[in-house]
Amino acid sequence: MRRLASRRCGSGLVAAEANGWNLTERQLALKGAHPALGTVTLRQWLSTWVAHDLGHIAQTSRVMAKRYRDAVGPWRAYLPVMDREFA
Repeated sequence: MRRLASRRCGSGLVAAEANGWNLTERQLALKGAHPALGTVTLRQWLSTWVAHDLGHIAQTSRVMAKRYRDAVGPWRAYLPVMDREFA
């Protein structure tokens, strides 16, 4: 997971590289049909997958941070993560 978080995720290559797929630009440009979105590329789908997983990491971080609400004392006013419900 550290490898995914430390690299750019917008290209769609991160998930493919993390899994050792070694996809080419041509393969990433392959198109498929989504029932609601219409035509999408493999690059878009992989990028969405990564962004979705990063959303889960953000959710986990918020839950973990809330455990320290009282412990941070007056600094809570400077830590918006303590009171944020959703990104």
